[in-house]
Amino acid sequence: MIHDLDDDDLISGVAQVLTEVVKSVSEQLVKVYSALRHFMDRILANRTVVALVSELSTRLQGLLAEFVQDTKEQLDAIKNYVLNAVPQKEFQEFVEALVDYIQKKASKTTVDDAAALRNVYDKLVATVQRALSDVFTLDPSKGIFRARVSIKMDRVN
Repeated sequence: MIHDLDDDDLISGVAQVLTEVVKSVSEQLVKVYSALRHFMDRILANRTVVALVSELSTRLQGLLAEFVQDTKEQLDAIKNYVLNAVPQKEFQEFVEALVDYIQKKASKTTVDDAAALRNVYDKLVATVQRALSDVFTLDPSKGIFRARVSIKMDRVN
C-alpha cells in the first residue's frame, strides 16, 4: 500500500516517472525536429521555391526602401509646413529637435535616447511656457492670471 512507502521511496518513484516522461517527450521532439528538417531541406532543394523566395525577398526589400523614403519625405513636408505655419522660435526649435530625433532613430543612427528625449522635452516645456506667457500674465496685486487677449463671454440666462 501507499502508506507503507517512506518519503525517499515516494520521491524516488516520482523521479523515475518524471525521468521516463522527459525521456519520452525528448525522443518525440527529436523525431518532430528531424521530420521538419527533412521537409525544409526538400523545399529548399527545389529551385523553383528558392527562386520564388529570392524574388519575394527582393520585392519586399524594394517596397520597404520605398516606404522608408516616402515616410522621410512626408516627415520633411510636415516639418516644413509646421515650421511655416507657426513662426514662434521656441516651437520651431521643438519641432526641429523632435524631427531630428525621429530621423536618427529611423535611420538607425546611434542616439543617446535619454539626452535626445530630454532635449525634446526641454524644447516642449519652453514652447508651452512661451505660449502661456503670450496668452496670460500674472496680476501680482490679485495673485491671479489675467488673459492678455480679450475673451468674449456671453451671459447665459
